Amino acid sequence: MDPLALDSFVAGILLGATATGDAEATCAALDPALRGHVGEVARALAGERATRREAAVSALVAAAAPRVADAPAPPRARAVIAALVSRERGTAWIREAGTPRAGFRASPALRVTIAATEDDAWHA
Repeated sequence: MDPLALDSFVAGILLGATATGDAEATCAALDPALRGHVGEVARALAGERATRREAAVSALVAAAAPRVADAPAPPRARAVIAALVSRERGTAWIREAGTPRAGFRASPALRVTIAATEDDAWHA
């Protein structure tokens, strides 16, 4: 079974089963329709050599990660991370965003989240 073909929920369950080393216990609480499939993949992963299992777990982590739309972030979101890109690009983003709410200060967590999801910021 290809872990990359799984949706993020199933990939997360498989990641947990692999991390605990106990696929049966992890899968026991699952709906019967999922239990067999997830258990089968988890047992297969447990039987792999360490290097192959490590590659499979990396694929599971990638599959479990939240997906971000391909569309660029809204102008105000881009303005929050404008300092992280070239001056020309950042200035354009701030100009497109318009005036922020009076007193608005972006938290470091917001900046990190936007930077992590704004793929377009790092291309060009």
